[in-house]
Amino acid sequence: MGAIVYASAGGRKYHFDRRCRAFENGQQLNDVDTPDDAYLASWVYRKLHPLKQMSSQKAAMDGKLPCLACVPLHLQQMPEARDFGHRPVEVWGEPCCIRCRDQGIDEYGDPWIHPTLWPCTSAIVLGLAPRDTADRTGAAA
Repeated sequence: MGAIVYASAGGRKYHFDRRCRAFENGQQLNDVDTPDDAYLASWVYRKLHPLKQMSSQKAAMDGKLPCLACVPLHLQQMPEARDFGHRPVEVWGEPCCIRCRDQGIDEYGDPWIHPTLWPCTSAIVLGLAPRDTADRTGAAA
């Protein structure tokens, strides 16, 4: 069994220190300070999740990466999967990345969020999809 670590359901990292400053800073990025931000936050920001205790092996199997701020080198375990969660899935008849999302604000000022078309940039960098010399419009890059 691996070392006891802490991870949140919504996070991408696991932590050795329950009071890790990097985790706290990540949570504060999603913190809502004003009523004006609350409406936008309900659409764009993820729900905040508390840290839960688990083994480092379980965290790695869940696809979590070690926090570089608090996990000692000898306790860092990388997940077995080489795709880091980037896989194609069909959404509304289009191939999209199961992990990545695009977001923005439409012409009426309303926030939107939708899956990123496959291949996402991470899939190309990880070698999961071939590099194409043409962009999505077909023009040569």
